[in-house]
Amino acid sequence: MPVEHLTNGIHDTSTSLPPDFKAFKFIPKLIGDKNDSLNACLRMFEDLDIVEQFRPKNSTLRKFLQTVQKNYKQLPYHNWEHAFAVAHFCYLLLRTPKLKTQLNDLERLSLLVSSICHDLDHPGTSNSFQIQYKTPLADLYNNEGSILEKHHFAQTISILKSKECDIFEELSKEDFQHVMNILQDTIMATDIAVHFSSTMPRLKKTTEDKNGMERSFKQYMNGMTRT
Repeated sequence: MPVEHLTNGIHDTSTSLPPDFKAFKFIPKLIGDKNDSLNACLRMFEDLDIVEQFRPKNSTLRKFLQTVQKNYKQLPYHNWEHAFAVAHFCYLLLRTPKLKTQLNDLERLSLLVSSICHDLDHPGTSNSFQIQYKTPLADLYNNEGSILEKHHFAQTISILKSKECDIFEELSKEDFQHVMNILQDTIMATDIAVHFSSTMPRLKKTTEDKNGMERSFKQYMNGMTRT
């Protein structure tokens, strides 16, 4: 499905956030309308020092978020409101002292972006439905597993390929590839079937060495922050 791009309508970010926005007790659906949630997303990037660290242009970051928002369908669940709720939870986790020491800045950037994009252009049906009824998406991805997750990742890349939405344009080639790998891994991890058949068994086999524990912790957080 083609990605819909916005041509204007950059929103003001001066609106204050609710006082409990940085607390786990905050209810994301109370943020307000789509403009308010988009502005809140901008503030999350700023609060995590992503804007200062990686220096995406303000106009580019805003256009990226607007385009992502526009490409979520009006569904009962897999909609922009759900994406914002997941992104907010991920944001809260990334602010915790534990994750600040376990994840580097590039990984935190990647996780926040993937949380926002993880259900892009969701059709409102399951992978099983796609395969059973041989939908165009199933044909596109050869009727293999994680059809929807592959589509969400493809939509994310399609948006990022647009010059006006390329929030990673200042990254080195090496860092950009690292981000792409994390985005793919984390969005694919939102397939519950993959999560419980692959991620959890991997954790059980984790060794006690420090590097092994750190790798498994990151893999676990990659999946858990978006499922």
